Amino acid sequence: MTIVTFYLGIDGLSVYFSYPDIFVFSHGIALLFSFITIAIPVILLSLSPILKGRQASITFQKKVAKIMMLGLVLMATLTFIFNLYYLSTIDSKGYVKCNGTPSGWMPMMATKYVTDKKLCLAPKK
Repeated sequence: MTIVTFYLGIDGLSVYFSYPDIFVFSHGIALLFSFITIAIPVILLSLSPILKGRQASITFQKKVAKIMMLGLVLMATLTFIFNLYYLSTIDSKGYVKCNGTPSGWMPMMATKYVTDKKLCLAPKK
């Protein structure tokens, strides 16, 4: 699941940085990409019961918990910085924000951006 989530994040970011004429921007793509910062400590913590047949030591669990908290802060920070950077970049490239919710998305979860206002009515290819 971690690999799939990371792949979906990379795939979404590659679409964003190809700067197509029409695309749907979601703040969650950066979360998908940075989810690995929390998933790897969880995987490390679950290896002890799988390989040794017993719970990991309390000291190891405390270290992993600290790493997970650091990963959570890093994930939130990276997502925030990416969203600010990317939204200012597409604004400087002349993209226009379409009104309404893009087809297939929940309200307030994504925004459609286009290079020309006429494309707001065009279906996504």
